[in-house]
Amino acid sequence: MLATAAAVLALGFTVVASPSAANAASSTASITGVVKGAGTPNTSLQNALVILTEGPAMFSSRTDATGRYTIQNVPAGTYYLEFISTGAPLNFAPQWWKGKPDQASSTQVVLKAGDVRTGFDAVLAKGSSISGTVTSAATKKPLPGVTVEAHPAARDYEWAGSATTDAKGNYTIVGLTAGTYKLDFARATGYAYEWWDGSPSPDTAKAVTVAAGAAANDVSPTLVAEASVSGNVQDAGNPGAGLANVTVNVTTADGGYVTSAGTDANGNFTVSALLPGSYRFQFIDHSTATERIEYWNNQFTSASATPLALTKGQKFVGMNVVLGDRKLTAPVPTISGSATVGSKLTVNTGTWGPAPVTLSYHWLRNGTSIADATKSTYTLTAADRGAKITVKVMGKKFDYVTASRTSAPTASVK
Repeated sequence: MLATAAAVLALGFTVVASPSAANAASSTASITGVVKGAGTPNTSLQNALVILTEGPAMFSSRTDATGRYTIQNVPAGTYYLEFISTGAPLNFAPQWWKGKPDQASSTQVVLKAGDVRTGFDAVLAKGSSISGTVTSAATKKPLPGVTVEAHPAARDYEWAGSATTDAKGNYTIVGLTAGTYKLDFARATGYAYEWWDGSPSPDTAKAVTVAAGAAANDVSPTLVAEASVSGNVQDAGNPGAGLANVTVNVTTADGGYVTSAGTDANGNFTVSALLPGSYRFQFIDHSTATERIEYWNNQFTSASATPLALTKGQKFVGMNVVLGDRKLTAPVPTISGSATVGSKLTVNTGTWGPAPVTLSYHWLRNGTSIADATKSTYTLTAADRGAKITVKVMGKKFDYVTASRTSAPTASVK
């Protein structure tokens, strides 16, 4: 995904500011401008963040008391330019160069080696806001310290703004552009993580729309006690040994993504902060060349996964999974050909599955393996006279239990 600078800040990364000295060499460029907030008159914005981005590269500066900034030592290239007001509680919407609301619609800035460019000014429009009060369903009291995040409804994996509830459970997310958002409420100890309004997944979350400079003032959820699921993941090829670093993905019964967890060094996992509802669980083992994927309960497709229904506050213990214990379809082979010295016998394996399955063969004389008889055909020798011949077929496939089947014996060889 394309992460905005605002998203980078929200996730706690540090954007490295450009040095304040003059351009290090003529091979770099600089830009200068002034950032203000719309008003009568416009307000110079101190400490606003201004960022140039080109792919993963970022160059930034913050504005001084007059709203002025300079970004220096920028390599020649084509950049996106973003302006973010970070001087809360001032409520101004972020903006991209030439007054655009997002990166996709903005005009790029082309810098050449040695450029010293001025006039990259911006006037940020009044921001929209979303506010409300978060309370406990059990106590009916406000919940302080809850993190509330807003995400663009069409790109709910991106961050648009956030706030934390105060002692009275109140929050206000400021600095939003006009648009439609989905909100999630998290990090409330003992309470379920949810999306507005009471949804476990962004796919089914209720959207909140705000006009330019307007406020949505009553997005007020009531959080319920969290449900949780815990268990252990083991490898069928190493009984009793837990599998570390297995990803546990949780979706709603209809496939909406909810959350993920991972197993510890002993294969144990816990998925917490779940709302009441019906969920499907997927397990992915990354330790092999080909990922092993299984669903609860011993199923191998999302459609066939067994849903787990959780009630409010339920602690489900014992979701134990063994990866690599899938069973092959393994029919009993038959032998065709005459039981006469000099005749060729051929094994008919039937259909093993799911295809492809690697088969190997072992011919036996009165139950004892015949040296070097490991092909799908065997020509009878004088040593076989009077004996009965069988063939063992072994099937192997990644993430399946190896299976073997032995044919019925031939008549005594003549």
